[in-house]
Amino acid sequence: MRLLASIALLCLLFLTVRASAGPSLLYFVSAQEGAAEVPNGLVGEQLIPDQLGSSIINFQGYGSVSFLDGAHVVNGTNNYAQGGGYAAPILPTGLNYTQNYYSTELGDVTFDFSNEQTYFGVLWGSVDTESDGNLLSFYNNSVLISQITGSQLVSLAQNVQNFYDGSQLFGGTFYLNVYGANGGQFNEVVASSGVPSFEFAEVTVIDPPVNLNSVPEPRTIFLFSEAIFFLLAVIWLIQPRKV
Repeated sequence: MRLLASIALLCLLFLTVRASAGPSLLYFVSAQEGAAEVPNGLVGEQLIPDQLGSSIINFQGYGSVSFLDGAHVVNGTNNYAQGGGYAAPILPTGLNYTQNYYSTELGDVTFDFSNEQTYFGVLWGSVDTESDGNLLSFYNNSVLISQITGSQLVSLAQNVQNFYDGSQLFGGTFYLNVYGANGGQFNEVVASSGVPSFEFAEVTVIDPPVNLNSVPEPRTIFLFSEAIFFLLAVIWLIQPRKV
C-alpha cells in the first residue's frame, strides 16, 4: 500500500511540475489547407484589409495593423523583375488567393490587438525557410513570448508534398494555427522577413478571446500521456529481477 501511495505521489508531483511551466504557445500546421481551425467550435474573425498600400488599418473592436520599411497590403502577384515582389497564397482548390493580403517585402507588418489573444490563424504563402527568411513573432505587452520561422512551419506540417523553398505554387502554402497554452496570451504579432517577401492572408482571431485552458486541449492530453508513461516506467523499475 505504501508503495502504491509513493507512486501516486510521484505522478502527482510530476504533473504539478510539468503544468507549472510558464505561458507558451502551441503550433498546429495544416499543409496546403486554407482554413482556420478555431478552437471549441467558436467563430473566428478574419482581418481582411479593405485598402491597398501601407496606411494604418483599424479593425473596429480588434485592433490595428501597421506597416514598416516597405511592407504593405497587396493584391495579385507582382513579378520580381518589375521591382519588389510578392505572390498570392494558394487556396486548397489550387487557385490563387484573390482578396487583398499582406506582404512584408523586407519590412514588418504589426498587428496590435485591443485585447490579449489566445488564438491566431494565418494562411502563409510561398514560405521562405532561409535563416533570415519568414518570421512570425508573438509579444505580450512588448515582451517576446514565442517565434516561429518558415523552416519550423514546414517541419511541423504533416504530409508535405511538392514543397521547395519560396515555392509560389500549391505546395508552398500552409495554414498555421496558434493556440495559447498554460495561460499563454499575446496582444501583438509581428510578421517580418529578411528576404522578399513574407506573404500571408486570412488572418483569423477570436475576440473576446477564450480561455483555452478551461476545456480539454492537446496539451492536457499530452500531460496525461506523459504521466501514464512515467507511472509505467516507475513500475518497471521497481519490479523484482530474476538473477
